[in-house]
Amino acid sequence: MPPSNKIIFASAGAGKTTEIVNEALAMRPKRTAITTFTLKNVDEIKRKLIEINGCVPPEITIYPWYTFVLHEMVRPYQGHVHAERVAGVHFAKGATRTYVKKEDVARYYCDRENQAYSDRLADFALLCNEASGGKVLRRLHDMFSHIFIDEVQDLAAFDIDVLELLARSPIGVTAVGDKGLDAGR
Repeated sequence: MPPSNKIIFASAGAGKTTEIVNEALAMRPKRTAITTFTLKNVDEIKRKLIEINGCVPPEITIYPWYTFVLHEMVRPYQGHVHAERVAGVHFAKGATRTYVKKEDVARYYCDRENQAYSDRLADFALLCNEASGGKVLRRLHDMFSHIFIDEVQDLAAFDIDVLELLARSPIGVTAVGDKGLDAGR
């Protein structure tokens, strides 16, 4: 049976985060991931889980978006394209301006301290998936039956391509975000 994917846009305060917390709890004992874009939102999701369930159950893993992409998609398979372990995330302000070709993986995707540029991290994950013959996606499928993405309006550039890759996979995906012209600002 194909996964159940959905995307929900609603006004801020409409209960989207509470809805995904309840859905994740209802999926137990299957393992799920919830990812969002800020540490503040991670704390809010943990707070809601504790409020509703009394604790964060071991079947539910909560990640900030960049941590999810780095730890679960890039690092396990970066060896297919980049020899040195990526040290962390370099949070770019605006678009990263490096004048090297993508083929120079180390310099295109990472700074001098070998931290991946945040605006290129999702593209790096896609490259790792392609170079490993789809192992990134298979690993995620082995880890999680469903992935929830909160604050999806904050996705940009290659993050959207990662969302599409996940949505086309056997993993169920639910993405929720704010609607309106000023969402994400």
